[in-house]
Amino acid sequence: MKKYLFTIIQILLLNSIVLATAQIPNKLIYEGESYKLFTNPLENYFKLHPDKKPETERAMTSLWRGYVATFEIKDNKLFVYDIEIQVQKDDDNKPEWKSVLVEVFPDKDSLYMDWYSGLLVIPRGEMISYVHMGYASEYEEYTIVQISNGVAEKRKDFLHKEYVEFKERQFEEFQKTDEYKEIFDRLVKDGRDPEYIKEYITNYIIEYTNKFFVDF
Repeated sequence: MKKYLFTIIQILLLNSIVLATAQIPNKLIYEGESYKLFTNPLENYFKLHPDKKPETERAMTSLWRGYVATFEIKDNKLFVYDIEIQVQKDDDNKPEWKSVLVEVFPDKDSLYMDWYSGLLVIPRGEMISYVHMGYASEYEEYTIVQISNGVAEKRKDFLHKEYVEFKERQFEEFQKTDEYKEIFDRLVKDGRDPEYIKEYITNYIIEYTNKFFVDF
C-alpha cells in the first residue's frame, strides 16, 4: 500500500505541468440530485486492470483520463452508473458520447464498488475562482463523502473557507503518518524541493488520504 501510494504521488508530481489544464469532472448521483465530482474513483481500478480502461477515439486536453464516469450512492453504497467516451461520427465532425460501461464491467454485480475507499469531493454553489488546472477551480461550498470499501460512512459540508482550512488540517495530520514520511524522504532523494512537496501534497491532500483525519 505504501509503495502504491508513493507511485501515485510521484506520477502526479512529475506530470503536474503536463496536466495543467482544467479537467471535465466525473458525475455523482447523490440524494436524488446529479453533481460534479472532483474525484476519479476508477483510476486506481484501471491502474490494477489496465486492460479494462476504455480507449478513446478523440484525445482531449480537458479530459486526460479519456472518459467521464457517473457514480451513484444508493442505499448508502457506491456504484458505477455509467462510463462514457467521446467518439467521432463518420458523417460529420461532431463528436458524440458513447457508453462503454458494459465493456468495462460486463458483470452487473461488479458495479458495486466494494473495492474502493476514498474521499469523494462534490463542489456546490457558484464557481468563485477558475483555475486552469485539474480540479483546482474553487466553489462556494463543498461536500465530502467518505467511502470505505464501497460504503458511504461519513459526510461533511464546508463553505469555501472551511474547505481550505480542512485541507490544511488534513495535511497536518497526514504529516504524522509513516506513509507521508516515506513519500517525503523518497521525493527529497529524487531531487524534489521540500517546500514544493509540502505545498503540492497540501493542495491535493484529498487524493492521497482515504478517510477524514480531522473533525469539524
